Amino acid sequence: MPRDLLDWELGLGTVLTLGLAVLIGAYGLREPQRLDTATVQLHRSSIARGATLYQRYCVTCHGANGKGIPQVAPALNDKNFLATASVEAITDAITDGRPNTAMPAWGQRHGGPLNAQHVQDLVAFIQNWEKAEVRVPSSPLVQGDPVAGKRIFDQVCYLCHGENGEGGVAPALNNQEFLRRYDDAFIRETVTKGRPSKGMPTWGKVFSAEQIADVTAYIRSWQQGATLPSPSPASAPAAESSSAVERGKALYQSLNCAACHRIQGEGGTIGPDLSHEGEKREAAWLLKHFQDPRALVPDSVMPAFGHLSPEDLEGLVAYMRSLR
Repeated sequence: MPRDLLDWELGLGTVLTLGLAVLIGAYGLREPQRLDTATVQLHRSSIARGATLYQRYCVTCHGANGKGIPQVAPALNDKNFLATASVEAITDAITDGRPNTAMPAWGQRHGGPLNAQHVQDLVAFIQNWEKAEVRVPSSPLVQGDPVAGKRIFDQVCYLCHGENGEGGVAPALNNQEFLRRYDDAFIRETVTKGRPSKGMPTWGKVFSAEQIADVTAYIRSWQQGATLPSPSPASAPAAESSSAVERGKALYQSLNCAACHRIQGEGGTIGPDLSHEGEKREAAWLLKHFQDPRALVPDSVMPAFGHLSPEDLEGLVAYMRSLR
């Protein structure tokens, strides 16, 4: 082969090789962007499928916009819920349901209509309501005192959740599935914000952050199998927040409770003197008494105030507890 032709072919081969290398490099640089775009498109498709499933199965209880329906089901389109409920927790709740509530198990392994992909799509749709939520990191052990938490639980929480957290009119908390599914951040947030649509008060208006951490630690102790000593009877009762006390005091006045009750020498005498009510009654007893007086005092002539909002009842309880 003539040398000139050989040199030409070698030169052409070199140019083609370099060109191919440039093309491969350019494609490689673009590949991450292409994959990111594909991932976004897949996620959008999952959200769209989840929206269809939500309309079919969830809207009846949780509402068209996920804001919940009072006395039926809680809000899902809620920044506090979305900031504390992990993907795993939402997935488990949809798949396995929630024991002692009206929430059924939708997963096919329980006889429901949803397979794993359906559940994943629903979770994607629910989480899409709060695109910029700040995730609260999981914290298996909060800085709380479980013994102090037991004292509060025995005063207040047992009324709905049972003396040992076994459940009653509210879901069981002393339940290994519940404790596995929900982390401390979720429990703490739920206690603080409450579930007004389900009748659970917002205890953050009554108890301090430290006291709520104590309750959370006590609930978590059931998972750890801890045996707690009984709190000392001489221990001081939990303090109520000043805002709740003021709310309750204003309600006491607006409801004209002084027509029957006396405080520090002022008021009527038809009902008991309330000057030192906080030293006599626990919060749970007071709450129940406001809701249904005759359930605790059969011959009571006091009207029931169960029609008041959870926040108003919390305020009245806090005010009574402040009277010492």
